[in-house]
Amino acid sequence: MARKSHTDMKNVVRSGITLAYVSFPSAIADMPGSTFWAVLFYVMVLLLGLDTQFTVVEICVTAILDAFPKKLNPAKHQQILTAGLCIVFFLLGLPLMTGCGVYWIILMDDFAGSWGLIFIAIIEGKFYWVHCTVSMLWSEKLRWETDLVKLYLQIYFSDICRMDLWR
Repeated sequence: MARKSHTDMKNVVRSGITLAYVSFPSAIADMPGSTFWAVLFYVMVLLLGLDTQFTVVEICVTAILDAFPKKLNPAKHQQILTAGLCIVFFLLGLPLMTGCGVYWIILMDDFAGSWGLIFIAIIEGKFYWVHCTVSMLWSEKLRWETDLVKLYLQIYFSDICRMDLWR
């Protein structure tokens, strides 16, 4: 592709949405048996999208059902909740199909799916970790014999366990 356009490779291939929908298709078009590879590529993209959608919907349904176990019975409400979430996700995806949809996708890709998302995930993990440690240490269900055991477990779960997880 760089040879055809008489330019450098860094000017031909870009990252992001351009890579999947401009660079790859033009590279596939130059290959022998390009029709077969193009069909295979777009079937792969379709299956990846469907798989991601199934996963996201199932995670959301499970989280909502787990958050409200007394109000929502999985036997009764799981299908309705799944259909409702699919409709909501469909309606949220409609603006991405308009003329400026590519700009919305690039905006979300650049700002919502990068370091901010990783930072939020790490902070959520820390809050959950602290909550579980404190609730385990001070739970009424567990009867501690001595304060020494509490102190040992608190030190282990606050510092040593964190070092064990990062090695």
